[in-house]
Amino acid sequence: MSRTLFIPGVIAALCAASIGRAQTSPNDMKAMMAAMESAQKAANHPGDAAMSCEVLEKELVATMNGPAVQGFAVKSGAAAQKDYDALQKGNGTMAAQMAMTMASAFVPGAASAQLAAAQAQAPAQAAQAAQRVQQRAVQMNDLVEILPQLMRGQRVIEFAATKQCPWMAGAVPPGVNPFAAQPVR
Repeated sequence: MSRTLFIPGVIAALCAASIGRAQTSPNDMKAMMAAMESAQKAANHPGDAAMSCEVLEKELVATMNGPAVQGFAVKSGAAAQKDYDALQKGNGTMAAQMAMTMASAFVPGAASAQLAAAQAQAPAQAAQAAQRVQQRAVQMNDLVEILPQLMRGQRVIEFAATKQCPWMAGAVPPGVNPFAAQPVR
């Protein structure tokens, strides 16, 4: 009986995984890398090295306050709030599932009810997973659209750090190189 219940769950998980792989094809990754390289090249403007700290600060503020970046921030904030709300809503479901798991350890036959419930939830969970993958793909596309502004901001910050602009003093702790590779955890 457990195989009969387990197999539909595995099939649903594989379907969700295949949907996720379809969203990040090698062509998509190549396009993303090409967009990144283009944005990096466009981030360099003639005369950047001669800019004063004051002009660099104004350039950074103007770049990050542009409509594309602000629109992305608003959209991302709304998506994050929606994810948070769904997580909070799901906490009650998780508590019920934990109670069912504990009951199945002590009550004969409770495990079969839990397996039946898991089987019933599998298609919905697979659909939710597919929806999350699609949402992340949309977010990545939105992020690619603002890569030029992000790369420009990064370039301005690099110049400001090199010049040791006073407005950068509180942004980076002493002794930390913000451009060094981060350790893998």
